[in-house]
Amino acid sequence: MRNRSGSWLYVRVSVAALLAVMVVGLVAEVPATAMTPPTTNVLIPTSGATLSGSTYLDASALNATSVEFLLFGGSYGFSAPVICTATLTLYGWLCSWNTSTVPNGSYELVSEAFNAVGSTFSSGVSTHVENPPMTTVLIPSNGAALTGVTYLDATASNATTSVDFRLSGGTYGYAAPVICTATATVYGWLCAWNTATVPNGSYALLSEAFNSVGSAFSTGVGITVNNLPTVSFDGSTVFTYPSEEVGLMLSQPSTNTVQVDFSTADGPAAQLYWGAWVGAASSFSPSSGTVTFAPGQTTAMILLSVSPTTVTGCGTGHSATPCYPSVTITLTNPTNALPGSTPVTNVFYAPVTSP
Repeated sequence: MRNRSGSWLYVRVSVAALLAVMVVGLVAEVPATAMTPPTTNVLIPTSGATLSGSTYLDASALNATSVEFLLFGGSYGFSAPVICTATLTLYGWLCSWNTSTVPNGSYELVSEAFNAVGSTFSSGVSTHVENPPMTTVLIPSNGAALTGVTYLDATASNATTSVDFRLSGGTYGYAAPVICTATATVYGWLCAWNTATVPNGSYALLSEAFNSVGSAFSTGVGITVNNLPTVSFDGSTVFTYPSEEVGLMLSQPSTNTVQVDFSTADGPAAQLYWGAWVGAASSFSPSSGTVTFAPGQTTAMILLSVSPTTVTGCGTGHSATPCYPSVTITLTNPTNALPGSTPVTNVFYAPVTSP
């Protein structure tokens, strides 16, 4: 280079100095945003909001390349799972969140913004998630045929109160009575149900879960109840001397032929209504037999004859008054049926006129 007099001057510049100038120039050209951590704030929901169903979350963010929403508190504590990854829009960083994916409870919602430098959290926004429960029948499976006592099982989320099982269809139609109230266990909501408490037939089994918000039903599971009927005395007697008819019944119709054996024995003496004892004994026949119910038939009779039709000395002192010898009938060996809940042995009294 030349000096003021026009002479050339030669300047020696070190390589290190040249490199320093180049680096300064490069740094000056890097945008300031790439060197600055992002900032973010939750815009929606507002603090104290109660959320249910699907809702939109919105956050503002500067110098951010992506934004996520996280949830602190409730059943999560400080683990803070990501519940939603937002998309940049004209209205901020938005995402749609299904609140039923987390348990009901109180939480702190935060946004986290990212860029090449790192990430930054927003301040927490207090929210409360409050959804109705959800439930599904686990056991039995669809199409199951049930008899006797069986276990019912259901899953239920947000079911803080209880779970009931209901039965619709068959003889109940849409009435859907509660057949069982479940207990929460490690295997789900369980209860034992005696299927014999309902008529045979096809039904839809549903679970209903409850919490402070309300209740919700599961989808119905198709089942068939097919229990054996019970056979027992129906409490009726018809006296047409010298015969006596004693009624039997089935608890429900059967598609099969049902039979039951019976046997008879002279019963104890009876007491007249005014307090006089009679010791008359009498013979009833036959001493044994079998009663048959045709498919669909629910009532039948045992036909007995009493002999003699008059008993000497019956009602002494009250000769004009009939007395009441008795017969004991026992039911045994039911076929295609079960013994009824009423006694299988019963005593019946047959008036007999004194001579």
